[in-house]
Amino acid sequence: MISLFFNTLKLFTWDIFLSLGYWPIWWYTKGLLEFIVTLKELLQRSWYNLGLGILFSSWFKPMYGQQDWQGRIISFFFRTLMIFYKAIFFVIWLIVLFICLLLWIVLPVLSLIIILLIIMKSE
Repeated sequence: MISLFFNTLKLFTWDIFLSLGYWPIWWYTKGLLEFIVTLKELLQRSWYNLGLGILFSSWFKPMYGQQDWQGRIISFFFRTLMIFYKAIFFVIWLIVLFICLLLWIVLPVLSLIIILLIIMKSE
């Protein structure tokens, strides 16, 4: 019984140390690639949800099938306004996602530096 307890404890602690040692490697390789893929999917989904592709493809087409010049002018200006506002939101979202990527890269190193400074300051 004691042997089983110590073997389990040894396996558990060994697994923790291996996981802690592998974590930085995973964070900057596979984890970073998975995070970039997730950000790319979020960006594509927001492009689709905002309908920017449809707006750009139908920019110069008249709305509601009105073929006269007044309908074309109104459609052009209305779609231009919609593209402008939605593009602003898309660019803001792109900046937020880029900041998230930078945080993913910098945060572990920054937290390690802060921990080391706290340890050195306490001595």
